[in-house]
Amino acid sequence: MNQDSAKPTPAKALDLRLSRGTGVDAVMGDIAIDSEDVALHVKSHRWEPSRRLQWLQELLPHWQSLPLSAGSRSALEKLQDPTCQIVMAGQQPALCGGPLLSTVKLLAATRMAADLEKRGIPAVALFWIADEDHDVGELDPGRFRNGVRMEVPFGSGRRPISELRHPGSETLRRQELEACLAGAPHAAEVLSILSGAFDPSPSVEFRNVLWSLLPDEEWLPIHPQWLRSLQKPWIEKAFADSESFQKDVLTASLEQQEAGIPAPVRPREGAPFFFINEDGERVRPETTTLTGADELLADPERLSADALLRGMIQDAIFEPAAVILGATEWCYNLQTRDVRKQWGISQPLWLPRPGLRPLESDRVKALAELGIGLERLVPGIDLTAEIPSSKGELKRMELMRASEDLFGHMQKIAEDEFSNPSLRKKARRMWLRWQRQLESLGKSVDQGLDVEVEAQRNRVRQLLDQVFPGGSEPERTRNLCDLLAWHGLESVQEMTATISGSIRRWDGRVSAWPLPTLNQLNESENSDESP
Repeated sequence: MNQDSAKPTPAKALDLRLSRGTGVDAVMGDIAIDSEDVALHVKSHRWEPSRRLQWLQELLPHWQSLPLSAGSRSALEKLQDPTCQIVMAGQQPALCGGPLLSTVKLLAATRMAADLEKRGIPAVALFWIADEDHDVGELDPGRFRNGVRMEVPFGSGRRPISELRHPGSETLRRQELEACLAGAPHAAEVLSILSGAFDPSPSVEFRNVLWSLLPDEEWLPIHPQWLRSLQKPWIEKAFADSESFQKDVLTASLEQQEAGIPAPVRPREGAPFFFINEDGERVRPETTTLTGADELLADPERLSADALLRGMIQDAIFEPAAVILGATEWCYNLQTRDVRKQWGISQPLWLPRPGLRPLESDRVKALAELGIGLERLVPGIDLTAEIPSSKGELKRMELMRASEDLFGHMQKIAEDEFSNPSLRKKARRMWLRWQRQLESLGKSVDQGLDVEVEAQRNRVRQLLDQVFPGGSEPERTRNLCDLLAWHGLESVQEMTATISGSIRRWDGRVSAWPLPTLNQLNESENSDESP
């Protein structure tokens, strides 16, 4: 195993969550995996009624001013129940609804709330639209099936996404989306539904698209700029305790890395928030000319939490029973666990979000015929293991056996006590270098000795690139509107059903979601139209 593959990843951290182990419990806190255990944790969760009343009074005017969907109106009514538990999730906004990832995360929250309701536990899903971020790359709408590319119409900079405005007119944006959906059998229907969703603000448009395509899902949006006054005491504390904050984060980061859990956010010096300057840019406080708390913290509208502090402020204000997180989010929220204890912020039940892998049936069938079954379809699959070459393996073994004596002699020289330091160093260096070269040659032999096997692997590579563009899960690349335009609005119900099944066990698994091919869709439509 090389050094890179030995590094912990968020996915491997989820495996640790399932298996548990020495030191892991202390890092992760409360863990519930089966839905019954999750429900028990949520039912026993307590919050401060005065804080609940405070944020309800602050946010109610914002919600009442919006064109809420039927589902969101229902959620708002349920929120009036004083025993209602809060389930949270969030994501940066993206154009045209963005890749499926955002919808999957939202559905995980609404489906969990619905499951709790069936168990007699009142619950409402809140979805944090993280539009204070200034990374415009997050606005990427994802991939469209016909290959047309929709460019993000904003240059890189430090202005929050919430402050950006589309440079093009609504008509031009509609025409651009029409081009991206060209050829899709349900494009006109999707465009008709989205006709009222367009907005100059990309974050508002993102919210509207979700309401348009998921009108019955019960959730309420949270925009961080609504929380300026509520977050101010926590920003002030972060400024006053910035040194101890960063020290505690560093300690926690090192501990979780030792336990095999990544710490994605690099600990830094300075206050854990941003200041919005006169140009509307989000900059670190230490880069400004303002040094005193009176100057820096005077205007709450200019204060914006960073990734680590944002999760703490969210949990301090809303006191949610559970928060659904992506694997990387989950790991960096763990980095603040010691600060939370110091500040008296309760840690909610952190649940790894389920994943969804949309797979078009014709590609699944073609891969199965080439020896790659559905159960083995994952990004980065090792084709030398899945499609072995008997000729290549035999030749590799011959090379290894032929080199054993030579490598043995070199190792003896490198370790011989009578060898001088220079000789030992040179022998060891050559021994290691030749081993690497032999491994490289072995791979080349495996890939180039059997033409038929390599042709099969190349065909599989082409199909895998279609299934996992750029080696990524399709939920991270496939645009929501595009998928519905090709496979119909009923796909929303299929997606919802798949996510509902996934939340029975919170292990971060990725569920396969087979989709019909275009030919199958056409055959079904023709059958429906026949007398």
